[in-house]
Amino acid sequence: GDHEFQKKCLEKMEDESDKGRTILFVSHNMHAVRKLCRTAILLDHGRKVESGPVDQVIESYLKGINPEKPIINFPINENNNGAHPKRLIIKDEKGKLSTNIFIKDVWTIRLEFEVFQKLPHVIVAVGLITNTEIPIITYWSQPSDLNPGNYFSEYVVDKKLSACDLTFVIGITSRETTVFYQENIGQLKILEIARLNQPYQVSGSGFLLSQTRPKINKL
Repeated sequence: GDHEFQKKCLEKMEDESDKGRTILFVSHNMHAVRKLCRTAILLDHGRKVESGPVDQVIESYLKGINPEKPIINFPINENNNGAHPKRLIIKDEKGKLSTNIFIKDVWTIRLEFEVFQKLPHVIVAVGLITNTEIPIITYWSQPSDLNPGNYFSEYVVDKKLSACDLTFVIGITSRETTVFYQENIGQLKILEIARLNQPYQVSGSGFLLSQTRPKINKL
């Protein structure tokens, strides 16, 4: 159904659940599963793999489809549309390969790609999405006219993200026409601990850390 129909369905299920009824909700939408369910069952071709608290089962599911690797190699695509990624490389604030980033750290994404034919106005984008499929931010390269060859672009992630699990989206366009697009690439964890001073945070307070804490003043 469309967005409004899905919204009504989810609201109805929440309402029935609040009345004490048991609901079996089957979905690949991790955000909806987490919002509606307290427990979950992970199936693989009809076979039960795991059951337990919803966050635990979601983590197991995502690790199965998105292995935690700081270097992700892309298979060669012979049926390409002019460009294709070769490697996605993740480095922490110290420049070391890692998929575990300390909270408040600045880290880097490097995307290496190959262009197979002359392409005008090429833009390469990398997006960050939570494991519950909520987009956080997308980084775009500057547009460039490219000849066949190998290239790379680097994106510095300086946003102060709260503790969460992320996956990547990669897109390559030429004159705003998509030549490559892929979601659910890899997995990265923003840790709950900092290298130095620990920021104040609580569960469910959002994906961005507050940078200031104003005083309470008497009227």
